[in-house]
Formats: sequence, structure tokens, C-alpha cells
Amino acid sequence: MKRLIFALIILAAAIGGLFLWRQPAQQATAQASLLPLLTEEDSAGYARVTVPNAIEFPRDLGPHPDYQTEWWYYTG
Repeated sequence: MKRLIFALIILAAAIGGLFLWRQPAQQATAQASLLPLLTEEDSAGYARVTVPNAIEFPRDLGPHPDYQTEWWYYTG
């Protein structure tokens, strides 16, 4: 009886594996793009950073309303 149960489990696993193996690969339907982030349409009216700026304290500790995004990070 144990051999029959074992054989049925092996057969079920083999059939299940064959079923999964025979399925065609699904094609990706969604794509991500960073291009909209680089366009100037959304950033109209904001200053752009094109060259490095010298940091001037304490003025640079506060907000920078001329720029669309504040990006500060600390590593230490």
C-alpha cells in the first residue's frame, strides 16, 4: 500500500512538472521609463543645477524654493 501511495505521489509530481514546463513564457506587458522625469515640462519655473554650486552656510541650511527638489543625505 505504501508503494502505491509513493508511486501515485511521484506520478502526480511528474505530471505537474510536465504541465508547468510546457506552459509558454508570459511576455511583460508593463514598461517603466525615467524619460518623463527628465523632461522640462514639469520643471518649468524652477532653477536647474547644471554646474556645481559652492555651499554657503548658514544660507544653505534652509529651504531652496527656486529648485523643485531638495535632496539632502548624511553619510557618516
